[in-house]
Amino acid sequence: KQDNINLEAHVTREKTPSGKTKKISPRLMIGLTVGILAFLMGAFFLMKFISADEVSLASVGSGDGEVVLDVPETSLDGSIQELEDTSPEPLSGENVEAPQEEITTENVLIFSEDFDSDDTIAVPVFPDEYMHFFRPKGFGYIESTSYTGVLPIMFPEIKLDDFIVEFDFKMPEAFDDSRCGLIFRSDTDIADGLDEYYALFLYPKINQVKMGVWIDDDWASSEYMNPAPPFYQSSDLNHVKLEVSGGDQKVYINGVFLANFNNQALKEPGLIGLFLYPSDAIDEGEVDYVFFDNVQVFEN
Repeated sequence: KQDNINLEAHVTREKTPSGKTKKISPRLMIGLTVGILAFLMGAFFLMKFISADEVSLASVGSGDGEVVLDVPETSLDGSIQELEDTSPEPLSGENVEAPQEEITTENVLIFSEDFDSDDTIAVPVFPDEYMHFFRPKGFGYIESTSYTGVLPIMFPEIKLDDFIVEFDFKMPEAFDDSRCGLIFRSDTDIADGLDEYYALFLYPKINQVKMGVWIDDDWASSEYMNPAPPFYQSSDLNHVKLEVSGGDQKVYINGVFLANFNNQALKEPGLIGLFLYPSDAIDEGEVDYVFFDNVQVFEN
């Protein structure tokens, strides 16, 4: 027991400076009670204030659709739609169309040939006895020998129905009846010549153009047309464009529409090629020739 008493006395001395337990007066007890109550009331109101601030801050940017900083919530999808749909409504009775320069038609390029490389797919139909085909300085060059018929080079890997073709040519020393041009919808067996095809004939010296069809061993041709402005002479390149769709064959010379030929004789897809038809006026030992370049074929 003595050990326990000593322990209690030690604890009492720790609580009071004098080492003895003092009695507290009633007036002091009332003051302490009032102070404690005032402290607790102040703490309570302080906690309420802090809690209200935390709730307010939690509302900002919460993503729950509340009004944030007096800015009403806006749908992102809606704002994008409003930005994109800014064109005015058309007036009653008007057709709203894009400006002409904005209307474009893209045609897929099927193949091109500039005769610059050794991997050209163009092949001459006849041997050197009848014609020569070279590629000097990036041109496709056809030269006659003594034969005065159609001397074609063909593109046997390309079989076409409807298409658009563009190419350049020049005949610097053409005779009046020298002609060249384009073959299309040809039969695909070219080993022994061509049995049937369309041919666009170009006469640069006398400024004439016609469309012909070789079928059943005979020619049928259109009337002659005269390009305006006329073909370029000497060493200037002429640009030719042909649009084929069904039986319609639209021809443009140097960017100017010339004529729309129509013929339904050959409807099946076929090969295309370029040709020289030398003059009947050349003497023995003379040659007729043509340069081709920049062949491009597009879908139509």
